[in-house]
Amino acid sequence: MKKIINIKAGRNIKLSDYGLIAVDINKIWTIYDEDEMWDYCKFNPDNGMKVERDNLESLKPFHHHGVFLEQKLHDWNVDEKENLLHYGSRIVEQGKNVKVLVEYEQMKCKNCPN
Repeated sequence: MKKIINIKAGRNIKLSDYGLIAVDINKIWTIYDEDEMWDYCKFNPDNGMKVERDNLESLKPFHHHGVFLEQKLHDWNVDEKENLLHYGSRIVEQGKNVKVLVEYEQMKCKNCPN
C-alpha cells in the first residue's frame, strides 16, 4: 500500500497521526516534484495499470523522477514499539516540512482471529 504524508523532517514523528498503525514500512520516497512523479509513467510497468492521481496504488515511483528513494537506517528508521518515524534525509533540512510517499504493508494482528 502507499500513502503520501506531509511531515516535519526529524525524529519522533508519530505515524499514528497519519493513520499508519501496525504497519511495516518498506520504502520512503521524498517527493520533490509531485507532477513529475505522477507524469513520468502513464502505465505502471509492473502490472500495466494506467497511472491515475486518484489511485495511488497505480503509481510506480522512479528514483530521480519527482521522487528520491531514501535508504532505511541511513535516512529513515521506525521505532516499531513506539510507532515513531525518524526521518533524516540528506536532501531535506531537519525541521522543514516535506511530502513523502510511504510504501507499506499492514501487519497481521498477532492476537486477532484469522
